[in-house]
Amino acid sequence: MVQPRKTPKQARAKQRVADILTAAETLLANEGYDNFSTNRVAKDADINIASLYQYFPNKESLVYAINRKMLDEVIEGCQRYESLMPNMGWQQLFEVMDNELITDTHHVKLVRALDYAIYTNEDLMAMELEHEQRIAAFYAKAFSFYGSKWPESSLLNSGRLIYKMNNISYYDLGHLNDRDLEESMKLYKQHLYSLIERIISQPKP
Repeated sequence: MVQPRKTPKQARAKQRVADILTAAETLLANEGYDNFSTNRVAKDADINIASLYQYFPNKESLVYAINRKMLDEVIEGCQRYESLMPNMGWQQLFEVMDNELITDTHHVKLVRALDYAIYTNEDLMAMELEHEQRIAAFYAKAFSFYGSKWPESSLLNSGRLIYKMNNISYYDLGHLNDRDLEESMKLYKQHLYSLIERIISQPKP
């Protein structure tokens, strides 16, 4: 079983689940999936393991809930970025997105851990596909808004590609030293912005 056992109804139970997920997020981000366990989460949340099991039967269900929460936040974020489009050029919008995501160290570490965890379970992989599709749809809408004449299928494929590029550049380069990371990010942005400019202003190749 991967999905949580039940949804809390009362305020006290909702707070307990919120505390569990906060402890679980912190543990997963700081110590990774291999060191992640229900016993550690219960200890960090200051509850007994039986209380945790009322809602989360195993560590996979905790990861599922964390990933579900992140996906909901991504959808909310995309809606907010869409509301900024009428008052921003595309490069300014992408700068805002980059600055909000890259500077959040907890977010970066959590995504790294989740990227490792999701490939351990089919339900988590399905959620990752949903995440990818939602991001691709956002990019497709943004490219169209800023003037691209490419067909919808090509815009979605471009969005998927950029999503993968983002994951590599933002989340998979943590092993580099600061100098190499800074240079890699500059190169990434140069190539990314060149690609976006082509998608928006040139015919489909």
